[in-house]
Amino acid sequence: AALAAALAAAAVAAALAAFAALAAAVAAVSAATAISAWDHMVSNTVALTSALANTAVGRIVLAPGTYILNAELSITRSVVLEAAVAGSVVLHAQASSSSPRRVLNINPGSSGVVQVIGLNITGGYTTSYPYGGGVSVTGGTVAISSCTISGNTASYGGGVNVQGGRVAISSSTISGNTAQGGGGGIVVDGWGMLTTVTLSSCTITGNTASYGPNVYVSGGMVCSWAMTLTGVLAGLYLLCTAAALAAALAAAAALAAALAAVSAAAAVSAGDRGGE
Repeated sequence: AALAAALAAAAVAAALAAFAALAAAVAAVSAATAISAWDHMVSNTVALTSALANTAVGRIVLAPGTYILNAELSITRSVVLEAAVAGSVVLHAQASSSSPRRVLNINPGSSGVVQVIGLNITGGYTTSYPYGGGVSVTGGTVAISSCTISGNTASYGGGVNVQGGRVAISSSTISGNTAQGGGGGIVVDGWGMLTTVTLSSCTITGNTASYGPNVYVSGGMVCSWAMTLTGVLAGLYLLCTAAALAAALAAAAALAAALAAVSAAAAVSAGDRGGE
């Protein structure tokens, strides 16, 4: 029991450290992009694709409207992708089994940071690795906020697939997505503490899958805050909530108190023997 509590405390410490690093990275890119706010305004798919390819553009602001995609949008560098008015922009892949493509494929590299803000992401369909009909993340630090991810389909992770990196999803809705396998809403399938996902103040409901209809964790670590998760399959991997972290920290504190009591008792006993 003591070993289990110690391992739980170590996991909590590692989780807190990982998410503190994620928060710092997101804060840093937010500060950097605020300096060059509204770098580049786009109003159609061609301009959006061109801006993503232009490394001189650090922030892309999308004018209200629907952006029809003929190919997935690939993000391979640090950038901010933001709706001029939250909720007014739709990225629509219009994909199908005969014309498959996801909406966003994100991997800016291990040191890259990407922010996606205020977008509606829909119409993705893919059966190819690394899956993720709406959004696929395979590396870097990625923050998705105030977005709606719906109406996407994939073998795994109909809405979002996280295969690697550090991902924070906040104040977003992920619903009405479908996976043939696991994770209709979100699938997380990475390497231990190297793949971390935080979910805060999100609505993740109404997704369908063979298992873990809303969230399926087959690798990596997922923590949720200020929300209730249902339809979750986490297997043996770490799925933590604020309550779970509090319980683990309490267990760690109890373990420390117990060890201190044992040490104190041992000291008294040693003193008694010394006086004999």
